[in-house]
Amino acid sequence: LQQAPETLQKYSKFFLLYIQYSNGYMEATQKVETLRMGKRFRTFLEDQKEGRGTVPAAPNMQVQDISSYLIMPIQRVPRYELLLRELLSKTPDTH
Repeated sequence: LQQAPETLQKYSKFFLLYIQYSNGYMEATQKVETLRMGKRFRTFLEDQKEGRGTVPAAPNMQVQDISSYLIMPIQRVPRYELLLRELLSKTPDTH
């Protein structure tokens, strides 16, 4: 707990990547939707989801749609904020 500020500061430069990712997110999702119109890309996605892809999924791993993977970094940042708020609420004022 005492190392939380130092840890956040140490990794803060990586949060800049989220800004860059967020700025390109809508364009990426639009590109995926455009690519989905093609049979070849749809077949590729279906093969990946069904475990017939070039890189097999780990055992017991549920393969999700590509859109689910694209949104994950966007959802992560608010979770950090919630974690920090919870941490602050549990930290004594004297700390």
